[in-house]
Amino acid sequence: RLDGIPYTVVGVIPDHQAWPADAQAWIPLQFGSAPPDWADRRSNHTWQVIGRLRLGVGLNEAERRIAAVAEAGSALAPEGRERGYTAFLLPLSRSELGDEGTAVFGLMGLAVFLVLLIACINVSNLLLTKAAARSREISLRSALGAGRGRLVFLLLGESLVLALIGGGLGLVVAFAALDPLMAMAPVEIPQFRSVQPNQVVFIGALGISLLASLLAGLIPALRASRANVADVLKEGGAQAGSARSAQRLRQTLVVAELALSLALLTGAGLTIRSFREQLRADPGFDTENLLAFEVRLPSSRYADDATVSLFYEQVVERLEGVPGVQQATVTSTVPLGGPGIGLYRVFLFEGEPEPPAGPEFMAQWVEVDPDYFRTMELPVLEGRAITEDDHASAPPVILVNETMARRFRAEESVVDRRIRSWRDENLYREIVGVVGDMKIDAISARPRPVVYVPQAQSPRREMSFLVRTAGDPTGVLPTVRRVIREVDPDVAVAQASSLQDIFYAGLSPVRLIMALFGAFGLVALILAVGGIYGLVAYAVTQQTREIGIRMALGAAPSTVRARVLRQGATLALIGLGAGSLLAFGFARLLSVMLFGLSWADPAAFLAAVGVLALSALAASYFPARRATGVNPVESLRHE
Repeated sequence: RLDGIPYTVVGVIPDHQAWPADAQAWIPLQFGSAPPDWADRRSNHTWQVIGRLRLGVGLNEAERRIAAVAEAGSALAPEGRERGYTAFLLPLSRSELGDEGTAVFGLMGLAVFLVLLIACINVSNLLLTKAAARSREISLRSALGAGRGRLVFLLLGESLVLALIGGGLGLVVAFAALDPLMAMAPVEIPQFRSVQPNQVVFIGALGISLLASLLAGLIPALRASRANVADVLKEGGAQAGSARSAQRLRQTLVVAELALSLALLTGAGLTIRSFREQLRADPGFDTENLLAFEVRLPSSRYADDATVSLFYEQVVERLEGVPGVQQATVTSTVPLGGPGIGLYRVFLFEGEPEPPAGPEFMAQWVEVDPDYFRTMELPVLEGRAITEDDHASAPPVILVNETMARRFRAEESVVDRRIRSWRDENLYREIVGVVGDMKIDAISARPRPVVYVPQAQSPRREMSFLVRTAGDPTGVLPTVRRVIREVDPDVAVAQASSLQDIFYAGLSPVRLIMALFGAFGLVALILAVGGIYGLVAYAVTQQTREIGIRMALGAAPSTVRARVLRQGATLALIGLGAGSLLAFGFARLLSVMLFGLSWADPAAFLAAVGVLALSALAASYFPARRATGVNPVESLRHE
């Protein structure tokens, strides 16, 4: 039974093929013998139309044809609000993903690319060091007839083995981390529901491993294969200059590594800050102890507005009699992106001409009952709230929020003015009050114009209830279901959740980004610190004879340590300086996508710089300490 009507099940659809993804049942689109007036209006944008492109027809061509049909139909419509509409096409995947999902996937891809680049730079540095240590071996191979191409192929083959092993281990780690990551993923982005290991993932991992081996191994292989055989085998002369050149290349790679790491660490700091700001953000009402759920009344038994309003009044009255329930109300839209409809209409003041001759104002349309503002603890700033006297036969009234009032008239009161939603209801309503702003959409959204209309003057069969309780709101849910069954057993309770859970669910995109950037920032930090440590340690090893001579001539251990530390500090300063521009650019990108951020956020930037600088000095300290332990006699005797 659906809406009190018996249906015969004629088929079962697999979960992963269902569309929309949260749908559980499909019925034929039908209105019976008398379709409602709104179903035939061109200005009513209720339906989603899906089409499969014919073979050989591109998106642009199909959109041109669809627009021509829409504009031809618009020209035949009556003058006024039914005119001026066109149509455009959007790929279904992009339509489902939305702007927020696009931002999430874009940031994830950017973070992954930066980490991969840092890892390739790190491995490339290690391979350069290894190639320097194998210079005699490579020169002997070349002297014995190995061509440069064969040497490059040999060295690239070694980096390929490393990359494939790393790619295999990466797949294991990725699959192990998949479930925890998907638990944090936004449920409203359908693409996350289909994330699973498959052939595409394995092929992608193989391709990335091949690319990584090329990025990491090509420069070391080309450099090693270009060495002068005679100079290397003579162990002197031009080799010193070549060693200095290789050292400069390794230093350049470490500087690049530090710069990229600073960008990632700054991103991690900014996402943490954004998450914290969203937790602290004021939604405009008290979210504690609020339960929300949705109902849909069967049109077969609720054919007129009076029976619809009576149902809501009976349920609210009974819910307020339940022990533990303080207030209850009914609304068409639950705040913070909860269940309900997102209906937007455009409004005109009385006496002003219709567009394009006059201005119109867009606002979200929310239907509420008289208990709404008391239940939500939403303050009335001017005028009055909706009351029991605003019934179906009373003069039409409307309330506006503070943002809407400012947009209408910035310097004068809008109370007692009359407005109409001229493209839809087209009925003048008197503004009787102004209420405070609240976050109707996600907490990260800016306050937008909202109008509140008495439910009794605009009845709707699909509405949501908000119940404020003395304790845990989910504890009264069984009683709520019983109350609904007692009023009408054919009405089901849907999407029941506390406002706190809805609030935290809305934070899932930034929570996922924060977790990923935190993990990637940590990996980048480890790689950058390892790169500095490896470079400084190798330099100390190469300078063992020089350090031994200095100490034999009376150099103090502190002087030697300072000299080694200076090498690491110099690299860190250059890397942080180069990375500052990259980090600020990255911060600017994040500030557009995340809530509560400024692109010039000194706290996040200074924190990232401090962590990276201290880590770089710590990485340089241990090789410096080891340098002071060199025995001058042993180092000179070895020479």
